[in-house]
Amino acid sequence: MKKAALLIIFFAVTVMAYNQGIEGEKVHEIFLKYITTKLSLNSQELSQMQVLVPRYFNELRKIHKNNTDPLLREQQKIAIKIKYRDQLIPLLGEKRANQVFIEEQLFRKRIREELKQRNTMPR
Repeated sequence: MKKAALLIIFFAVTVMAYNQGIEGEKVHEIFLKYITTKLSLNSQELSQMQVLVPRYFNELRKIHKNNTDPLLREQQKIAIKIKYRDQLIPLLGEKRANQVFIEEQLFRKRIREELKQRNTMPR
């Protein structure tokens, strides 16, 4: 039942993201809903994550815009992930804080797959 609900939420989120053109302002909101479900965030955790997640996504977006060197870009992304993990540990605990970044990778992979699939479908 829980997996079915997650699957429905995921597909609804990807459809919304696709329809919005995957705008940076909207992806963090979709990810927040996704991570809330995956980590079963309580209301206090959610309210603090609503502040951290947009900042995190904005910083990542700035790195991609401002760096052409792939190694430097990757180094800066890792530094930001460590910075935010350190902020998440007091809120979620170390295991769940690390899980946020694992889920982020899965989330991004699923969105890429969904967009790739939609782009190859005949219209």
